[in-house]
This record gives sequence, structure tokens and C-alpha cells, in this order.
Amino acid sequence: MQQLIARRETALKTIRIACVQGGDYWTTKQRLAAGGGEFYNGQLYTVTAYERFVRKHPHLIVSLDAQQYAYDEGQSYYRGVPRPLASRLVPQRISEWLRSRQIIRELERFEATHLVVRCNDLVGCELLRWAIRRKISTAGIMASRFGREHRLSRKFCEFANSPNVALMANHNPWPRPA
Repeated sequence: MQQLIARRETALKTIRIACVQGGDYWTTKQRLAAGGGEFYNGQLYTVTAYERFVRKHPHLIVSLDAQQYAYDEGQSYYRGVPRPLASRLVPQRISEWLRSRQIIRELERFEATHLVVRCNDLVGCELLRWAIRRKISTAGIMASRFGREHRLSRKFCEFANSPNVALMANHNPWPRPA
């Protein structure tokens, strides 16, 4: 029994949770901690619940669409990865792929053992592909629409059905035809 408990404690110590999401988590967390208002109903609850969920483990949050930043607080790591500038010289698909590579380098530098994906399209597909190759336990929480005619939606759903993806939730259903 002691060996089982020791093994479980060792396993818990080695958990390193990474989350990649839209928005700007660091700025939101700071605003709410200072008594600022919510931008949407339940935002304080969401941030508080997530902080409770990861508090015992090293964790990284990569915020998409935020300014470039890197803040560390003890075992908490926050990174901002802005959307690449629109350019006629570099197609959006290529710039999004390059941004995916930048995010994956952050995940590898952090040595993530668990991943929470809160984005889809090209970035989400690349994150899932990376997690599948490395057999990283993954969960996803979405608020997206997935159309069968959209190639990246189909690819994302295919990746989301991989054995290492423990949970994929979406609270934005596709509207039914009238």
C-alpha cells in the first residue's frame, strides 16, 4: 500500500498542465484580482475555478491574440502569443502555422505532460497533432462551430477522437436547418 501511495504522489508531482486559449488570461486575471469587472458573465468564476484546478501543479497558460509577454509567478507561467500581422507576403495559413510552431516550442520548453486546448482551426489542429505524437493527455473546451465542409473542422474532430484525448466539450452547437 505504501508503494502505491508513493507512486501516486510521484505521479502527481510530475504533472505539468498547459492550456492554450484565446483572449488574454494574464491581463484578465490581473484585472479581476484588482476588483475590475467581468467582460462576460461568469468570467471571475472561470478564472477562479481554473486557478483552483491547477494550483498544486506547475502550469502554463498560452494566451492567443494577446500582446507578446512572459510572466512567471512561482509554478505559474503565462505567455502571450499575438496573432501574426496580416501580410500580403505571407498567407494567413502559413503565419498561423508559424504561430503554432511558436506555441509548441513553449509547450516543449515547459515540458507539458497534460494539455487543455481551447482553440481550433489550424492552431488547434497542430496542437492536437503534437499531443497525439507525444501521447500527452489532452482535453478540449470549445465554443466553436464545426462545419463538415470546413477541412480544418473535420481534421480537428478527427484528432479529437484520438486515444490520448480524454475529453472534448463544446457548448456552441451548430444550428439545425429550419
